[in-house]
Amino acid sequence: GGSMGNMTWQITQTGTTFTGTVSFANHHGNGSMQVSGTMNGRTGTFTITMPNGTMPMAGCSGQVTGTFDMDDMMVKMTGAYTGSTTCRGPFDHGQMTMRRQ
Repeated sequence: GGSMGNMTWQITQTGTTFTGTVSFANHHGNGSMQVSGTMNGRTGTFTITMPNGTMPMAGCSGQVTGTFDMDDMMVKMTGAYTGSTTCRGPFDHGQMTMRRQ
């Protein structure tokens, strides 16, 4: 259990799908984490792929999948996720809140 800190998604949306990169504040790994997903109205799903060397925990790789909902103004995203990393194994009950900038 713990917090990964501030996360930034830089995404491009085409129709109902999106792709992009994920970064964490104060972490400059080797390469970038990739995010992809779908959005239908105010709800969506996503997958984050974290190759070796991109995570704040050195030498780890992993994958996260989750769902999210947008608020009425399409500015705030709240979501839940599960996943697994090579260093810590599976995890669940992850929660996130993000704001559009």
